[in-house]
Amino acid sequence: MPLLSIGERQLYYAGPPAPGNQPALVFIHGAGCSGADWPYQWQQPATPIHPKNPRWITDYPRYFLDLPGHGRSPGPAPTSVDGYTADVAAFIQAANISQAILVGHSMGAAIGLALALLQPPRLAGLVLLGGGPAMPVSQPILDGLTGNFAQTVGLIMKFSWSKGARALEREVATQHMLAAGAETVWGDFAACNAFDV
Repeated sequence: MPLLSIGERQLYYAGPPAPGNQPALVFIHGAGCSGADWPYQWQQPATPIHPKNPRWITDYPRYFLDLPGHGRSPGPAPTSVDGYTADVAAFIQAANISQAILVGHSMGAAIGLALALLQPPRLAGLVLLGGGPAMPVSQPILDGLTGNFAQTVGLIMKFSWSKGARALEREVATQHMLAAGAETVWGDFAACNAFDV
């Protein structure tokens, strides 16, 4: 999928070249993750039940973003939720999405909430998963991300997944977070810690 230029930045996304006339789902991943961390089934093409009456996630146009400095999007990553919010707003405009339904997980939920509070005319809906109006992060996690990155990522993954989650999913998410790097992941968690609306 393409890289979309938004000002001086480029954002990688998986999704259709044009959203059409119906609302489009814009998936915003969490701290240290990427667009590839969303459920595989949601990322697959599907035939709509009826074009004028979509009934499931896969019946909508879907965009899975890699935020700056994550996945296939070049960095640097912003250091605040507001910085990411500006990037997502610019993506929606550049991708010509007239009705965006934001689906945000964790830090992505904070980004979605921050964007919704700006009341942009292209926002048609908001889904928050694992987020809220404040997202404090414990100091040992913040310290660990700079002191012992790999071990702290392991600790984050241990408590971020249910015991019933497949080991492969957990391992892939761990590799994505490690690939984002200590500076980006620490910046993401620090941005969450500072977020309070």
